[in-house]
Amino acid sequence: MNEKKLSRPLISLIVSIALIIVGIAGSFILQTNSGKTTIRNVTIESESGHTLAMDVYIPENATAETPAPAIFVQHGGNNNKEEIQHYCIELARRGYVAIGVDMYGMGESEPLPDSEWLTQGRGLYDAVRYGVTLPYVDTDRVSLLGYSRGGKAAGEALQCDNDSLNVVKAIFLIHSDPIVRNSEGYTDVYGARDVAVLADKNDEFFFSEKANDNGTYSNDANKYAANLSSPAEYVINNSAQSFLYFGIDPATTSEQRVAETVYEQDYGGKTGSRQIFVSNETHMAGWWSPLVMNRVLTFFNRVMPTGTALSASSYTYTIWNIFKIIALSGLLFALAMALSFIEGTLVIPGLLPGMKLGLANIVVMYALFFMGPRQALVLDILKALFVFLVSGFTAGFLSLCGGLLSLLVMWVLYYLLPVRPTWFILSVCGALAHNIGQLLGAGVIISSSLSFYYAPVMLVLGLVMGALTSITLKALLPALGKMGFSTQEKRGE
Repeated sequence: MNEKKLSRPLISLIVSIALIIVGIAGSFILQTNSGKTTIRNVTIESESGHTLAMDVYIPENATAETPAPAIFVQHGGNNNKEEIQHYCIELARRGYVAIGVDMYGMGESEPLPDSEWLTQGRGLYDAVRYGVTLPYVDTDRVSLLGYSRGGKAAGEALQCDNDSLNVVKAIFLIHSDPIVRNSEGYTDVYGARDVAVLADKNDEFFFSEKANDNGTYSNDANKYAANLSSPAEYVINNSAQSFLYFGIDPATTSEQRVAETVYEQDYGGKTGSRQIFVSNETHMAGWWSPLVMNRVLTFFNRVMPTGTALSASSYTYTIWNIFKIIALSGLLFALAMALSFIEGTLVIPGLLPGMKLGLANIVVMYALFFMGPRQALVLDILKALFVFLVSGFTAGFLSLCGGLLSLLVMWVLYYLLPVRPTWFILSVCGALAHNIGQLLGAGVIISSSLSFYYAPVMLVLGLVMGALTSITLKALLPALGKMGFSTQEKRGE
């Protein structure tokens, strides 16, 4: 009998390990382009005297004898270089040296004092200074790619470049306003460079331009959101028109320029181009969108071609992400099994036999916030199945009841409310719902009066466990980010 009971969790463990191995192997093959791309994790002391971390993707065609064009990729706010891996993967597949950079104060890069925050493009230009010293980088073909706040960093890095090396030849901004304004009005800082911007029509952090009461203009993206309704036609705004007209005040122009078209201008024998792409997506969806990826690859193939035969629509990053999810699912399932096993060994006075504290809800919370509700539901069911195999029908049924109600409550609060509650509130509500679900389940299969008797204890434990799971998840996030797992919430910030 004992042998039979032990074999069941063993099968669950084998399944978990198999998922991890398959996921890691598949993601590695795709991330390295079947071994054709070498990935180096680099940490340097930058020229400005600070620790800067980056991942360097080196395609097999990039050598000291045949240096390749380089594209420096900058992530958005409150994130890290792992969040822009998919751009690096696809760029390296096409023969570019792709360098993903941890912004100062994020990921593994050193925080800076406020006085130095903007001096080197938030770290991006320090990365450029390092990257152009690499023997396999073609210093005549260096570009920048920035997403959201990373787009602002790219613009700031470009202005550093104007006063320094002058090596940046092209720049692509995703969800970031390209216009630069000084005390005299509109200006053009890009010169003889190729510059493109992608603006999503349904971007919840969208940018625009609005005159205040005294006739001056603001350029703060966070303020613009309140001034726009979706869909936001960025290209018709003055800032967009000024960009397409190379810094000229749009009031002095005769016609409105349009999206998708490439506009060129001569700068003393050199040519600069400007282009605005438009998509019908949200800020967060655009970060991962194949359409955005297509626009990025199309742009760089135009301005800095490598001669690759790959089309802009040939992607592997979506499949790579599936393998990452498989590996993460196996890891989370193993963690859920371990936490459930620990719960099963604890004897809590006042706790109805078969009931659980809800430690394994940490796993479900992570899946809900960073992988989506579907993945969270799968893990909830797997967790309940494991409890059933180890502890029997009653414990498994109570685990399922508690897990499903907890997930439902957190999903409603997290995804459906217009104002998102804090993680602490979400965790506490989820824990309380977990224990209420167990009590309801106990009322069905045991006794409603008995479950009512245990209610006070369960509710108090719910408050305690809710606080604990919230604190634990926040503590685990940096480690998960370093392992390459997502720390970008599914619902936008």
